[in-house]
Amino acid sequence: MKIKTKLILLLVFALGLFFLIGSSYAYYQLSLDSTNTINLIGSKLSLKMTDEGSINIDNAEPVSDRDGLSSNGYNYTITNDGNMDSKYYIYLNIINNTLPLNIVKYSIISSDSYTDIKTLSELDNINNKLLLKEGSIKCGESINETLKLWISENADSSISNSDFNASISVVGEQINKES
Repeated sequence: MKIKTKLILLLVFALGLFFLIGSSYAYYQLSLDSTNTINLIGSKLSLKMTDEGSINIDNAEPVSDRDGLSSNGYNYTITNDGNMDSKYYIYLNIINNTLPLNIVKYSIISSDSYTDIKTLSELDNINNKLLLKEGSIKCGESINETLKLWISENADSSISNSDFNASISVVGEQINKES
């Protein structure tokens, strides 16, 4: 009797498994008549960044915000030459730094606006990169901006002979359009 019970349970289990697999396959399978058209559209996500100069603060002296905003900056352009709108993130990658981040101020200036003046210590640190800005850019558009960096006028003399070197990186992702 024990063998017969085990055999019946095994048969029931096998039939249940077969039914489950068969119904799952039927549920996820898509059948189309020959009159339907299927369009598969490949998208291209492509953001390019061009820049001028380097990001350096070498032996700089503390200056006012007004002087910092009027100083030369780091110019860059982000271009979306893909065929989809994109979200972008601009990161400041610190290469060499002997300055406290709470005395390094920054602002990003574009043709129509500028960011508030902040210190680098206020930025989100993501994988040792400081998130400067995030935004969106439509396909075919370009954004020209200038990053201004300066030492706060409140810094003391301990910052003399200090250096700050960094680079910028841009990360993009597709913006999904609602259907």
